[in-house]
Amino acid sequence: SHLPVVDWVSLDWVAYWGCLTHAMVTENEEIMGLCLGEELQSAAGDAVGGVNLEILAFLPLLRVDKRKDRVEIEPDQLVAATQRADELTAQLGRTVRVVGWYHSHPHITALPSHVDLATQLSYQQLAESFVGLIFAVYSGHERGQRCQALCFQNVRGSCAYIPMRVRPPHCATSPDAAAATAVSAAENAAGVVALPRLLFEEEQREFEQQQQPKSNQKATASSSNSSDSVVELAPACAYACNVGSIVDRLIWPLIQVARDRCVDQA
Repeated sequence: SHLPVVDWVSLDWVAYWGCLTHAMVTENEEIMGLCLGEELQSAAGDAVGGVNLEILAFLPLLRVDKRKDRVEIEPDQLVAATQRADELTAQLGRTVRVVGWYHSHPHITALPSHVDLATQLSYQQLAESFVGLIFAVYSGHERGQRCQALCFQNVRGSCAYIPMRVRPPHCATSPDAAAATAVSAAENAAGVVALPRLLFEEEQREFEQQQQPKSNQKATASSSNSSDSVVELAPACAYACNVGSIVDRLIWPLIQVARDRCVDQA
């Protein structure tokens, strides 16, 4: 079939805000995370795919390799995400699992690249209903910054777009649904709060790797009594700059949001 397995995707609004917040923390490299949710059977009037996905929470991941056109993560993070899905299953009484992944496209369109399609195909080999979300950020526009988001699957090597809607707040129709919404909101809020720690850890890792002397550098140092102090300071300067960017783009806005909510509730 040339049609995707999934008919449409419903994304919790707090999860959407969390994914977008994660995407906006850097305009130099791509970020990545996973989506936790539930697979539902399509209604009779839907398309022929037969599956709908309800994304309940996002899970930001630690990057081991940061590039402008791709991102890599550690395999054990997938295991941790599966464990977290099992915990949410117990809390919500619903069958929660890892249903998708998301990443950012800074300064380019949301259209998936050949690398994205290859990555998506590898995930679909594990679960055919697995979806990919792309958040295009820092796209210049005459009226200011514009953000785009799309959902896709790999169908026979080509991109198949999947309709995606963001569920608005306060749409629960029963006490059980309201309780599930509260748990989902708490999970997504925890994901946003975890972002600064995750980003600091990435910067710390990269700085420590740059500080580790290589064998050829040791040989050069042993044969020379002088060193280039500017070169030695470069990693520290980059680390300080990146940490400052995290504070400016993420921590300070989160503090402002918390203050505004305190004022509203006062």
